[in-house]
Amino acid sequence: MLDFYPFFSMENKMLRPRGVIVLVFWFAVGAPVLADPGWQAAEGSGCLVWNAEPSAGSRVTWSGPCKDRRANGQGELVWRWDGNTMRYVGDMRDGKSHGRGVVTFPNGNRYEGDWVDDKRTGRGVVTFPNGGRYEGDWVDDKRTGHGVYTWANGERYEGDFVDGKPTTGVVTWANGDRYKGDFVDDKRAGRGKMTKAATGTRGSGAAVSPTAKARR
Repeated sequence: MLDFYPFFSMENKMLRPRGVIVLVFWFAVGAPVLADPGWQAAEGSGCLVWNAEPSAGSRVTWSGPCKDRRANGQGELVWRWDGNTMRYVGDMRDGKSHGRGVVTFPNGNRYEGDWVDDKRTGRGVVTFPNGGRYEGDWVDDKRTGHGVYTWANGERYEGDFVDGKPTTGVVTWANGDRYKGDFVDDKRAGRGKMTKAATGTRGSGAAVSPTAKARR
């Protein structure tokens, strides 16, 4: 058996944008940051969009309107770098994603939901090529609030998140086993109740220490 859902932490590193929505992938592939944050002109229109971590060879296009030389309103923002393409379709304000929008990343991950100043804040849905899905609250690019994470095999967590990690909620495994309680560092910890589907056996009390391996 595996440790209890360390994937939450791994996924946070994969999905957290670095200021501008494309930058998580520059970070992931190790592209060098060559300049301070600043405005980058979209090819063709010259409309400015914010680039928090400029990288060599990055190019951007924007199909929507400009206001005071910055991307504003609805349109399509496309970043290209090192053979990668990332596409954002939605609202922009003052050169940053703001409002409602959909972003598709080069690895197939997709986010649809609310944005505030280039950060996922509000309600949103992330889907993954492997079949995983998260729907819920976001604050400053992190799952914070209430949400539901569903794995491709049917396992499911519903509950509260803080800074991208589960804190209190319910996990249901594919075999019907169910845990309701607290979590620390992606592991069952504190108070909780485990129910075995096959036997109906229930256990409650202290779950598992944060440093212990939580087994199914």
